[in-house]
Amino acid sequence: MEPGQSQELGFCANKLGWDYQPQRISANVISNTSHTQPSVSFAKSPSRLQVVSNLYSDWHNGFCVNLRVINQSNTKVRDWQVKFRMNQAAINNSWNGNFRSQGSQYQVTPLDWGRVIEPGQSQYLGFCANKLGSDYQPRQISVASRG
Repeated sequence: MEPGQSQELGFCANKLGWDYQPQRISANVISNTSHTQPSVSFAKSPSRLQVVSNLYSDWHNGFCVNLRVINQSNTKVRDWQVKFRMNQAAINNSWNGNFRSQGSQYQVTPLDWGRVIEPGQSQYLGFCANKLGSDYQPRQISVASRG
């Protein structure tokens, strides 16, 4: 590939559950020959918690998103929260969390029964929303805990 050029690639896979979309893809140069092939890898977050979002339903006026909070550590995680930005949408239904918004910023805290995530376990939550424009999908999704 010449400098300044790009290469598009793709792949097909069988779904093994609702969490089937790749989270991070990287390509590395294996050699400097004219027949360089990309190496594709999927990276896990180095933090104790990871959040995975899945836009599982999308129609003309609305959409639904599942969020999965995963404890990747060897210890219990307590009092976690998810944050995201969503510019042109209004949540009309949610489950398994307390969703609060201030402008386009959202903060989600767990219900009492979901405050603790055991090592290697997950909590599932989500929402459905009305589209208010073309920039409706949640962005800058992050998760953190206090202990």
